[in-house]
Amino acid sequence: MPFGLKSEGVVRVYEYGCLAPVSGEEAIVGVLRARSDLWNKLIETERELDRKRREVYARASELASLGVLEKEIEFVSNLIGSLREEIKRERKLHRQGSVALSARMLEDLNRFKGCLARLKAQYKEARKGALDGVREELEQLEEERRQAVQRVDDEFKRVLWWPNRDEERVEYENARKRLVRSRSEGQKAELRFHRFDGTGKATVRLRERGSAGPWGMPVGNIFIPNSVCWMRPVPPEAWTSPVRAERRRKARTVLHFRVGTDADGNPVWAVLPMVMHRPLPEGGVVRQVSVVRERVGRHFRYKAVFTVQLFPNAIKEEPLLDGVVAVDVGWRRVESGIRVAVWLDDHGNHGEVIIPDRLYREFLRLKELQSLRDTHFNEAKKILVEFLKKAQGMPEWLLEECRSLKEWRSPGRLVSLLGRWKKNCFPGDKGILNWLSDWQQREDHLYDWQSHLRDQILRHRREIYRIFASQLADKYGVVVLEDFDLRKVVKTPPPEEGTQGSIPPDYQRFIVAPSELRLCIVNACAREGVSVSLQPAAFTTLRCHACGYVEKFDAAREIWHRCPKCGELWDQDYNACVNLLERYFSKESADS
Repeated sequence: MPFGLKSEGVVRVYEYGCLAPVSGEEAIVGVLRARSDLWNKLIETERELDRKRREVYARASELASLGVLEKEIEFVSNLIGSLREEIKRERKLHRQGSVALSARMLEDLNRFKGCLARLKAQYKEARKGALDGVREELEQLEEERRQAVQRVDDEFKRVLWWPNRDEERVEYENARKRLVRSRSEGQKAELRFHRFDGTGKATVRLRERGSAGPWGMPVGNIFIPNSVCWMRPVPPEAWTSPVRAERRRKARTVLHFRVGTDADGNPVWAVLPMVMHRPLPEGGVVRQVSVVRERVGRHFRYKAVFTVQLFPNAIKEEPLLDGVVAVDVGWRRVESGIRVAVWLDDHGNHGEVIIPDRLYREFLRLKELQSLRDTHFNEAKKILVEFLKKAQGMPEWLLEECRSLKEWRSPGRLVSLLGRWKKNCFPGDKGILNWLSDWQQREDHLYDWQSHLRDQILRHRREIYRIFASQLADKYGVVVLEDFDLRKVVKTPPPEEGTQGSIPPDYQRFIVAPSELRLCIVNACAREGVSVSLQPAAFTTLRCHACGYVEKFDAAREIWHRCPKCGELWDQDYNACVNLLERYFSKESADS
């Protein structure tokens, strides 16, 4: 939970759209900037201590003679990389996803991969033994890190209210845990600085006035003026009126949000018009409220996020439904769009979750718009390079700014340069400035179009997933899902395994967002009191549900598969659902 130790009940998050603040916007932006500065200061501290940890590791490695193993690992990794580059060249030459690789090439690649795995295992064991000798020194560095983080926190007490400092530290500690886990898996990970772009969130914690007990304010009291956060009451007709225009009108309210405290100890307020399109749950406790500022194109959008804790007496009782449904998540292109998941219940009813073709084409339009922007940007760079070569009497600042112009990848750099150039004109630059101004006008139009289109289609996709999840939670008492790490599924496959379709795997993941679908299902089930059962994912696709035979086949290239043992023809995702239901009922029988 974002506000402390876990307690009874469940936590739900409610989002409401807001207009730009009528007052206090500068204060909100100041908090967001201070949070960004705090994060960067923490990362600066982390990197300095990380440098000291590397020195300790280097001494330990030298004592344990790990350098030989490191060189061998690097040598074998380079061999694998060379082979994969050769495979990429072959694929590019043939312009297709699957290339008939020579047996010699595959044999060499598999041998090198096996050798690399053995070397890494040896290195891991040797390094573990080497670090045991410097464990005390590492613990001292960890204590030094904690003290440094506390000093940074104290430094920001004057500019940042404590709920925001606390939240930023929690995010930093969570990022460190992910960093340690990634490095333990052999990845070269690093915590990164954040460039402040005007986005972020400001947070307040709520507590009853005069109370010294647990944090939280009853939902009904959020409509009563207080010293932290409150809003104007909203009548019940805002959610119950049969007239849509009346609901829209009466759902409008005003949020008073405390951003911080001034030098005299007086609260600093931000006031935001808000649309409360649905009520907060009765019997709940509002633990914290955040105002989020996000960018869409060249404009900013606000929303208010309420974190509400529901105690057992305020949560829906277990449903009387006894149906069981299995959902297999896995995307593939079908005639009507992209199939994201297949579901099957214990009565034989089944169906699919499909991103419709019209929405799929809008995702592809995003790539087309990006390609068009890149083409215009490359043309602008070419024109500017030619101008710099021919023009005389260039100011030094312009030549310095454009020193690496050919390597620029962000149109924003050229827009920034153009803004400075217009304030510092010189003789002979009128023509190029007019041309670049026309380019900027096209770039602004395409950038806004692309950004708003992305926002619309992502919200449309989320609505499809939410509706499906709500239908499951309303109809069934148990939802069965595969228990596996989705991060491993969406990784780009190595070249020897092919590209798995004409769309790059990372863009397939972006279109489908399987984690978002699973999250929608889990949230809907938690809201309605429906059980979620996670079953092992091993061989759910490869095991024939009719005879139990397990065959390894290329599941990425074919939806329908015929079992070589019993001859049964089945859709592999439907087959996975049958196996999930079988494992669920087998486990239930064993437990009973």
